[in-house]
Amino acid sequence: MHLLKSNTNCPYFNIAAEEYILNKTNMDVLFVYQNDRAVVIGKHQNVFAELDLNKCFESGVNLVRRLSGGGAVYHDKGNLNFSFLYTKKTDYPDKIEDRYLSIINCLEKIGLKLEFKNSNSIYVDGLKISGNSTHISKNRVIQHGTLLIESDLSELNKLLKPKFKFEHKAVDSIRSQVGNIKDLTGLGLVKIEELIIEEFKKNSNQFKELRLNKYDELEVHNLVKTKYRSWEWNYEYSANSILESEYHEKDKQFKIQLRISKSRLISVLVKDIESNINEEIEIKESIKLPIFIFSSCQKKLEIIKEELSFKLNNKHLIEKISNMLMEM
Repeated sequence: MHLLKSNTNCPYFNIAAEEYILNKTNMDVLFVYQNDRAVVIGKHQNVFAELDLNKCFESGVNLVRRLSGGGAVYHDKGNLNFSFLYTKKTDYPDKIEDRYLSIINCLEKIGLKLEFKNSNSIYVDGLKISGNSTHISKNRVIQHGTLLIESDLSELNKLLKPKFKFEHKAVDSIRSQVGNIKDLTGLGLVKIEELIIEEFKKNSNQFKELRLNKYDELEVHNLVKTKYRSWEWNYEYSANSILESEYHEKDKQFKIQLRISKSRLISVLVKDIESNINEEIEIKESIKLPIFIFSSCQKKLEIIKEELSFKLNNKHLIEKISNMLMEM
């Protein structure tokens, strides 16, 4: 197995590079990288149910959907990411301690007592320090994960907290208390990375350090442009969902449901709880969500308000629905 260290902190490039190495080469590679601030969600997750998109947008935090399943993770330059990409000769190991031998050996040698949970998580003293996931394409495998070493945990906890609850059938993240390896050992990211690579070299036959050539980099950039930066991959791929909220006005109480399909608002259901009367308004204009990422968001909101006004004779209720759309 060979070693490839990324020369960029761009999360879109690094996630795309994993797919490129997986599908366009037959090499067995350990790919190591750090990303600029980003939330990376699992392939089968609903983006709206996993994070506070408004806070991500306001803070300049990137969003990217990866190829493998599992839960949402926060990346920054204090987080070391590793990806084993190889050709499957037999069934891949079920136990996480067998899959990531070099990583596990290194962490144990620096004095950490590791606990393995849910077949894809590593804990120390009840704190999660690593999440991992797997993707198999024919006979090629990605097994990749993160190591929290000196990450901004306050930012992690702030962003991975969706503002609303959604009804959906996508994969939910398992929320856990997290911790940094540096706080447990005193060792920073640079030293931990050095130790992991040393351990990897010991356990690898025919070790060789690789670099992507100009053609490879161009192909990865094309994949970034056509897939990993696209609204279709990061948002539209989300499962159908319903956002529910309530609105109180004097002696009236309403239940509001925003029905979302492929990250498009398709209808709004308003129920007068006292009279038990439902009013469902189909949104004829195809409105992509989240609405605030588009330069024409104000125009889109006015279109939605106009469609709602045909059925709802309540300006305050329409404003509440408008605010829900802007805040989700």
